[in-house]
Amino acid sequence: MTTGQKTVSPQATVQDRGYKRSRERIIDDVAAALTRAPGTGAGGITVEVTDDRDVILGGEVGDEAEQRVAGELAARVVGVREVRNEIRVRGAQQPLTTRRAAP
Repeated sequence: MTTGQKTVSPQATVQDRGYKRSRERIIDDVAAALTRAPGTGAGGITVEVTDDRDVILGGEVGDEAEQRVAGELAARVVGVREVRNEIRVRGAQQPLTTRRAAP
């Protein structure tokens, strides 16, 4: 290895190489994942992405299962660093928060 260079293995992912997906692409992918999944109440969910690639889910769904599934689906999207699940459940007091560990 030469000074000032970094060797990257062929198995390294694009995230290992410092690549960040665009916020718009992450929003589109999260929205698509929520729309495809049955029972997520996707019509009532909002998606925001911070500059750090954290996803903030908002809105309102019918039950805790929909809230949990939405957070899990968002966490699976490539490029998402963390998910802040601020989705409210109709009739519930407080939103559930899910976090994704950094890769």
